Amino acid sequence: MTAPLQRSTRHKRVAWTAEHQQRAEDLRAQVLSYQAIGEALGFSHSMIIYRLEPAAAEKNREACRRYQASKPKAEPKPRRPRRGWGEEDQRRSEELRAQGATYHAIGDALGRDGSTIRRRLIPKAAESMRERIRRWRGENPESAREACRHWRNANPEKARANSTRWHRENPSKARDNNRRRKSLIRAGRKASLVPLTLQQKGERFAMFGDRCAYCGSRPKAPLTVDHVLALSKGGLDEAANVIPACGRCNKSKNDSPVEAWFRRQPFFTEARWKLIRRHAPAAAGGQPSLALAAATAQQGGRP
Repeated sequence: MTAPLQRSTRHKRVAWTAEHQQRAEDLRAQVLSYQAIGEALGFSHSMIIYRLEPAAAEKNREACRRYQASKPKAEPKPRRPRRGWGEEDQRRSEELRAQGATYHAIGDALGRDGSTIRRRLIPKAAESMRERIRRWRGENPESAREACRHWRNANPEKARANSTRWHRENPSKARDNNRRRKSLIRAGRKASLVPLTLQQKGERFAMFGDRCAYCGSRPKAPLTVDHVLALSKGGLDEAANVIPACGRCNKSKNDSPVEAWFRRQPFFTEARWKLIRRHAPAAAGGQPSLALAAATAQQGGRP
């Protein structure tokens, strides 16, 4: 005889795991109903059906798609303009909350979102949200960097203003970043067989017509030197690893793999990518210079 099933809370908001799948299949092999399996695992019977019957899950998804397609598209809700939160806003929101107003009602009165009011009045809610954001960034570093790049590309003026404000408010961190950057350049020049010179820099820029190698623009500000294989990833400060880039592309790329980053950009073209590969083949492939690799191998082979 099998042990009686232990009932648990239904509709529990937990993720479906491989253990749940194995347990559900074992219980189904014992000819238990979907309802009984759901009560045992803490899920609704419809969830059990969709997990054990792929055809039923696909049928439900198709029904949802048809339903969404039949609904009239609602006009997007206009976003409220972002503005600073002052002492008057805090005082007014606390007064309205003391009168029993809801967060959304307070937000409508102050021209804010209800979630913003809640975070301003409940410090734990704000800290909880920041903790979730920090945890998500730690678990998804590449997605977090891509989201930041997308926002900077969509809001260049705000990005520059934020950068200027951050450097003004954090002078010590800005100096540390500058020292770290210079240290990487010195290390790249020291490891390079032929360090980059001003003449080589001009020649490399001329190869691309004094335009950004990525977007093809000729910015008003001077072009910057971009290391195709980032210095922090083992790249060298030599001609074979240097191409011209506008400040926007250089900051957006940062230390990302060049091909993966470049192909995600709306201005990507195969012609410019072939030009980059032709002038920096090893760096574009994520490898150090071939000359350095050969010299290192030769030095390692010496008695």
